[in-house]
Amino acid sequence: MYDIIGDIHGCYAELQRLLKQLGYSARFRHPDDRQIIFVGDIADRGPQVVESYQLVMRLVREGVAQCVMGNHDLRILNHLSGQKKVDSPNTRQSIQQIEATSKAFQADLLSFLNGLPSQLMLDHGRLVVAHAGLPAEFHGVNTPIARDLAIHGERVMHNGKLTRVDWTKDYHGLSLVVYGHTPVRKVRWVNNTANIDTGCVFGGKLTALLYPERTTVSVPASRIYNIKSGVWDQFGI
Repeated sequence: MYDIIGDIHGCYAELQRLLKQLGYSARFRHPDDRQIIFVGDIADRGPQVVESYQLVMRLVREGVAQCVMGNHDLRILNHLSGQKKVDSPNTRQSIQQIEATSKAFQADLLSFLNGLPSQLMLDHGRLVVAHAGLPAEFHGVNTPIARDLAIHGERVMHNGKLTRVDWTKDYHGLSLVVYGHTPVRKVRWVNNTANIDTGCVFGGKLTALLYPERTTVSVPASRIYNIKSGVWDQFGI
Protein backbone atom coordinates (compact mmCIF):
# COMPACT_ATOMS: atom_id res chain seq x y z
CA MET A 1 0.00 0.00 0.00
CA TYR A 2 1.41 3.35 -1.07
CA ASP A 3 0.80 7.02 -0.46
CA ILE A 4 2.16 8.85 -3.53
CA ILE A 5 2.88 12.52 -2.87
CA GLY A 6 3.03 15.20 -5.55
CA ASP A 7 5.59 17.96 -6.17
CA ILE A 8 6.68 19.51 -2.85
CA HIS A 9 8.80 22.44 -4.12
CA GLY A 10 9.96 23.41 -0.65
CA CYS A 11 6.46 23.40 0.90
CA TYR A 12 7.68 21.73 4.07
CA ALA A 13 4.84 22.86 6.34
CA GLU A 14 2.23 21.47 3.94
CA LEU A 15 4.16 18.20 3.67
CA GLN A 16 4.07 17.79 7.43
CA ARG A 17 0.33 18.52 7.51
CA LEU A 18 -0.35 16.07 4.69
CA LEU A 19 1.59 13.26 6.37
CA LYS A 20 -0.35 13.85 9.58
CA GLN A 21 -3.66 13.83 7.69
CA LEU A 22 -2.62 10.56 6.02
CA GLY A 23 -2.24 9.00 9.47
CA TYR A 24 1.54 9.02 9.92
CA SER A 25 2.82 9.34 13.47
CA ALA A 26 5.21 11.97 14.78
CA ARG A 27 8.01 9.54 13.84
CA PHE A 28 6.49 9.16 10.35
CA ARG A 29 5.29 5.60 10.72
CA HIS A 30 1.87 4.46 9.53
CA PRO A 31 -0.26 2.04 11.57
CA ASP A 32 -1.08 0.11 8.37
CA ASP A 33 2.60 -0.05 7.34
CA ARG A 34 2.02 2.04 4.22
CA GLN A 35 4.97 3.38 2.23
CA ILE A 36 5.41 6.93 0.93
CA ILE A 37 6.40 7.54 -2.69
CA PHE A 38 7.59 11.02 -3.71
CA VAL A 39 7.19 12.00 -7.38
CA GLY A 40 10.18 14.34 -7.23
CA ASP A 41 10.70 18.10 -7.41
CA ILE A 42 11.46 18.51 -3.73
CA ALA A 43 13.40 21.72 -4.56
CA ASP A 44 12.82 25.21 -6.00
CA ARG A 45 10.20 27.93 -5.70
CA GLY A 46 9.15 27.22 -2.10
CA PRO A 47 10.46 28.54 1.24
CA GLN A 48 11.94 25.46 2.93
CA VAL A 49 13.94 23.44 0.42
CA VAL A 50 16.56 22.22 2.91
CA GLU A 51 13.99 21.05 5.46
CA SER A 52 12.03 19.28 2.72
CA TYR A 53 15.13 17.45 1.49
CA GLN A 54 16.14 16.56 5.04
CA LEU A 55 12.79 14.91 5.72
CA VAL A 56 12.59 13.10 2.37
CA MET A 57 16.17 11.83 2.74
CA ARG A 58 15.45 10.62 6.25
CA LEU A 59 12.29 8.76 5.23
CA VAL A 60 13.98 7.11 2.24
CA ARG A 61 16.94 5.98 4.30
CA GLU A 62 14.71 4.61 7.03
CA GLY A 63 12.84 2.54 4.45
CA VAL A 64 9.60 4.45 4.97
CA ALA A 65 9.67 6.08 1.54
CA GLN A 66 10.99 5.99 -2.01
CA CYS A 67 11.58 8.95 -4.33
CA VAL A 68 12.10 9.48 -8.05
CA MET A 69 14.14 12.24 -9.68
CA GLY A 70 12.35 15.41 -10.71
CA ASN A 71 13.69 17.95 -13.20
CA HIS A 72 14.24 20.50 -10.43
CA ASP A 73 16.10 17.91 -8.35
CA LEU A 74 18.27 17.25 -11.39
CA ARG A 75 19.15 20.95 -11.53
CA ILE A 76 20.32 20.79 -7.91
CA LEU A 77 22.32 17.64 -8.67
CA ASN A 78 23.96 19.25 -11.69
CA HIS A 79 24.95 22.28 -9.64
CA LEU A 80 26.30 20.36 -6.66
CA SER A 81 28.29 18.07 -8.92
CA GLY A 82 29.64 20.97 -10.98
CA GLN A 83 28.13 19.65 -14.20
CA LYS A 84 26.00 22.64 -15.16
CA LYS A 85 25.68 26.30 -14.21
CA VAL A 86 22.38 27.25 -12.60
CA ASP A 87 20.37 29.48 -14.96
CA SER A 88 17.08 29.74 -13.05
CA PRO A 89 16.24 32.30 -10.32
CA ASN A 90 14.20 29.64 -8.51
CA THR A 91 17.11 27.21 -8.47
CA ARG A 92 19.53 29.94 -7.38
CA GLN A 93 17.30 30.53 -4.35
CA SER A 94 17.41 26.81 -3.56
CA ILE A 95 21.17 26.75 -3.94
CA GLN A 96 21.48 29.70 -1.56
CA GLN A 97 19.47 27.77 1.03
CA ILE A 98 21.57 24.65 0.50
CA GLU A 99 24.91 26.49 0.57
CA ALA A 100 23.96 28.00 3.93
CA THR A 101 24.10 24.48 5.40
CA SER A 102 27.14 22.44 6.37
CA LYS A 103 29.49 20.90 3.82
CA ALA A 104 28.53 17.53 5.30
CA PHE A 105 24.86 18.06 4.44
CA GLN A 106 25.71 19.23 0.94
CA ALA A 107 27.78 16.09 0.36
CA ASP A 108 24.97 13.98 1.81
CA LEU A 109 22.43 15.63 -0.49
CA LEU A 110 24.66 15.11 -3.51
CA SER A 111 24.96 11.41 -2.68
CA PHE A 112 21.19 11.13 -2.20
CA LEU A 113 20.36 12.83 -5.50
CA ASN A 114 22.92 10.73 -7.34
CA GLY A 115 21.08 7.61 -6.19
CA LEU A 116 17.56 8.62 -7.24
CA PRO A 117 15.91 6.48 -9.94
CA SER A 118 14.05 8.09 -12.82
CA GLN A 119 11.08 5.71 -12.43
CA LEU A 120 9.68 3.14 -10.05
CA MET A 121 7.74 0.02 -11.03
CA LEU A 122 5.68 -1.17 -8.07
CA ASP A 123 3.06 -3.80 -7.30
CA HIS A 124 4.50 -6.23 -9.85
CA GLY A 125 4.37 -3.59 -12.59
CA ARG A 126 0.77 -2.55 -11.99
CA LEU A 127 1.94 0.87 -10.78
CA VAL A 128 4.57 3.12 -12.36
CA VAL A 129 5.74 6.38 -10.78
CA ALA A 130 7.79 8.86 -12.82
CA HIS A 131 8.07 12.59 -12.28
CA ALA A 132 6.78 13.65 -15.71
CA GLY A 133 4.94 10.42 -16.48
CA LEU A 134 6.09 7.77 -18.95
CA PRO A 135 4.67 6.08 -22.07
CA ALA A 136 4.17 2.32 -21.77
CA GLU A 137 7.04 1.35 -24.09
CA PHE A 138 9.53 2.92 -21.64
CA HIS A 139 8.30 1.24 -18.46
CA GLY A 140 11.23 -0.51 -16.82
CA VAL A 141 13.63 0.79 -19.49
CA ASN A 142 16.85 2.39 -18.28
CA THR A 143 18.18 4.29 -21.29
CA PRO A 144 19.03 8.00 -21.69
CA ILE A 145 15.81 8.55 -23.67
CA ALA A 146 13.65 6.78 -21.06
CA ARG A 147 15.28 8.70 -18.21
CA ASP A 148 14.85 12.03 -19.99
CA LEU A 149 11.16 11.35 -20.67
CA ALA A 150 10.58 10.27 -17.06
CA ILE A 151 12.20 13.43 -15.69
CA HIS A 152 11.29 16.10 -18.26
CA GLY A 153 8.47 14.60 -20.31
CA GLU A 154 8.13 14.87 -24.07
CA ARG A 155 8.78 18.36 -25.44
CA VAL A 156 8.56 19.97 -28.86
CA MET A 157 9.75 23.31 -30.15
CA HIS A 158 6.82 25.71 -30.62
CA ASN A 159 7.34 29.36 -31.57
CA GLY A 160 10.96 29.11 -30.50
CA LYS A 161 10.11 27.66 -27.09
CA LEU A 162 10.14 24.11 -25.76
CA THR A 163 6.54 23.11 -25.05
CA ARG A 164 5.33 20.07 -23.13
CA VAL A 165 3.42 17.38 -24.99
CA ASP A 166 0.38 15.76 -23.37
CA TRP A 167 1.47 12.12 -23.64
CA THR A 168 -1.55 10.86 -21.65
CA LYS A 169 -3.98 11.18 -24.59
CA ASP A 170 -2.26 8.29 -26.36
CA TYR A 171 -1.54 6.17 -23.28
CA HIS A 172 -3.24 2.76 -23.24
CA GLY A 173 -0.96 0.81 -20.90
CA LEU A 174 -2.16 -1.60 -18.24
CA SER A 175 -0.01 0.03 -15.54
CA LEU A 176 -1.37 2.99 -13.62
CA VAL A 177 1.11 5.83 -14.15
CA VAL A 178 1.23 8.43 -11.37
CA TYR A 179 3.19 11.59 -12.03
CA GLY A 180 3.44 15.33 -11.37
CA HIS A 181 5.53 17.97 -13.17
CA THR A 182 2.67 19.93 -14.77
CA PRO A 183 0.48 21.78 -12.22
CA VAL A 184 -3.26 21.06 -12.38
CA ARG A 185 -6.02 22.52 -10.23
CA LYS A 186 -7.31 19.06 -9.33
CA VAL A 187 -5.99 15.54 -9.83
CA ARG A 188 -6.18 14.79 -13.56
CA TRP A 189 -7.18 11.25 -14.55
CA VAL A 190 -6.63 10.34 -18.21
CA ASN A 191 -6.33 6.81 -19.66
CA ASN A 192 -5.07 5.08 -16.49
CA THR A 193 -2.76 7.96 -15.58
CA ALA A 194 -3.00 10.41 -12.69
CA ASN A 195 -1.31 13.81 -12.44
CA ILE A 196 -1.08 14.69 -8.74
CA ASP A 197 0.86 17.97 -8.93
CA THR A 198 -1.91 20.22 -7.67
CA GLY A 199 0.34 23.27 -7.49
CA CYS A 200 0.90 23.71 -3.77
CA VAL A 201 3.72 26.21 -4.28
CA PHE A 202 1.44 28.28 -6.54
CA GLY A 203 -1.28 28.49 -3.88
CA GLY A 204 -3.02 25.23 -4.78
CA LYS A 205 -2.81 22.02 -2.75
CA LEU A 206 -0.34 19.31 -1.85
CA THR A 207 -1.90 15.99 -2.81
CA ALA A 208 -1.33 12.31 -2.12
CA LEU A 209 -2.81 9.48 -4.15
CA LEU A 210 -3.50 6.33 -2.14
CA TYR A 211 -2.78 3.07 -3.92
CA PRO A 212 -4.42 0.62 -4.51
CA GLU A 213 -7.45 2.59 -3.32
CA ARG A 214 -7.05 5.26 -6.05
CA THR A 215 -8.39 7.89 -3.70
CA THR A 216 -6.72 11.21 -2.91
CA VAL A 217 -6.01 13.32 0.16
CA SER A 218 -4.99 16.98 -0.08
CA VAL A 219 -4.05 19.90 2.14
CA PRO A 220 -4.31 23.52 0.95
CA ALA A 221 -1.27 25.73 0.63
CA SER A 222 -0.82 28.16 3.50
CA ARG A 223 -0.27 30.91 0.94
CA ILE A 224 0.96 31.56 -2.58
CA TYR A 225 4.75 31.11 -2.48
CA ASN A 226 5.47 31.60 -6.17
CA ILE A 227 3.66 33.38 -8.96
CA LYS A 228 4.21 32.10 -12.50
CA SER A 229 2.19 33.39 -15.43
CA GLY A 230 0.28 30.70 -17.28
CA VAL A 231 1.18 27.94 -14.86
CA TRP A 232 -2.36 26.51 -14.92
CA ASP A 233 -2.82 26.89 -18.67
CA GLN A 234 -0.61 24.06 -19.94
CA PHE A 235 -2.54 21.33 -21.80
CA GLY A 236 -5.60 23.61 -21.52
CA ILE A 237 -6.18 22.66 -17.88
